[in-house]
Amino acid sequence: GNTANGSGGIAAGGVLNLYNVTISNNRSYASGGGVSTGVYSASRFENTTISSNVSESGSAGFVSGSGLILKNTIISDNLAKGVSANCALGYGGDIFSEGYNIIDNTSGCSGTFIINPNSTDKFNVDPKLNVLLLERGFHPLFAGGPAINAGNSCPLTDQRGVLRDGQCDIG
Repeated sequence: GNTANGSGGIAAGGVLNLYNVTISNNRSYASGGGVSTGVYSASRFENTTISSNVSESGSAGFVSGSGLILKNTIISDNLAKGVSANCALGYGGDIFSEGYNIIDNTSGCSGTFIINPNSTDKFNVDPKLNVLLLERGFHPLFAGGPAINAGNSCPLTDQRGVLRDGQCDIG
C-alpha cells in the first residue's frame, strides 16, 4: 500500500531476488508500481505474488532493467493508466520460466519474450486472488482457483510462517 514518485513498492538498484513475498496495492506516479530493478540486473521471483499495483506511466507490476527468472509466481491485476501492464523489461531482457507461474495477461508484458515456457505455466489465466488481507499481507486464493496445489518445490512454510499441508500453491 505504498505510493511514490518512482517505484511504488520496491526500487532496487541492482539484482532483486524475491522469495515467499507479496507485493500488492502499491501506486507509482512513474513506472514500476510494484517493483523496479536496475539496469543489467537479472532478478529472480520465486513463490511470489505481484498483484493489484498501479502506475500512472509505464509498467505497473514490475520493471526489470535486464531479465527475470520466475518460478511458482503469480503476476496479475496490475494497471498502468487503466490498462493491464504486468511487466516490462529493458535492454533486451527476457522472462525465463522455471515453471509453475500464472500471468493473467501477457499482452501487458511489453518488450518481453518468455523463454522456456513450461507446461505447468498458466498464461492469460485469472489466478482467482481474493482481496489483500492487510493485517496478514497476502491474497487468499478462491476455492477451485488454478493456483491451488499447482506449485512445486515450495518451502515447508508459507510467507506467513504457516506449515503447508504438503501441497504447494503458486504465489
